Amino acid sequence: ILAAGRTLFANGRFEDLTMAQVAQAAGLAKGTVFLYFKTKEALFLELAEEALLEFFEALDAGLSSGRLFFGPEELAALFARCYKAQPQLPRLLSLLHPVLEHNVDRLRLLTFKEFLANRTARTGRILDQRLTFLRDGEGVPLLLRLHAVTIGCWEVANPSPVAQDVLNSPGLEPFKTSFIPFFLSTCSAVLTGLEEQSRRKNDR
Repeated sequence: ILAAGRTLFANGRFEDLTMAQVAQAAGLAKGTVFLYFKTKEALFLELAEEALLEFFEALDAGLSSGRLFFGPEELAALFARCYKAQPQLPRLLSLLHPVLEHNVDRLRLLTFKEFLANRTARTGRILDQRLTFLRDGEGVPLLLRLHAVTIGCWEVANPSPVAQDVLNSPGLEPFKTSFIPFFLSTCSAVLTGLEEQSRRKNDR
């Protein structure tokens, strides 16, 4: 079921996908799919959790690969590489808060949030050690900031079909961008700003 949903998501719009399509792609009856996932949102929340787990594993491995400290550009590049390895994750994250979390039961959402809390805490501790401008405990807030950057960059780089057509009009070229380069430059700017802010605090 998850494999079918992942494939359909990679080749179509979430809004157009149905559980009937997932069932057909999985070779199952529609009712069987609903035994495992009560809603479409619950199914894609599971896919988001899987993708996040792989993303955090790759991120942790990159942070622990031998380099003692990371600068803003190096960390931004590592995040970008992890997103390249999980190309559907930014898209799933853009759906997470406005869509996926709105049509799942409380227990499932609690389980997801606890998973996310545990993973960000683990990665946050590594970031505390690898970024000289972070104090203990600041890794998790940094991850939340970069989560917001990811969603914002994805939304800007992937407008609606009608907006994409409009952006082909003369004079609107500056609004056209692609996710990875836009994320990389924005993430680097945010991290550089935080590094400078920390330096100013330490100079006082």
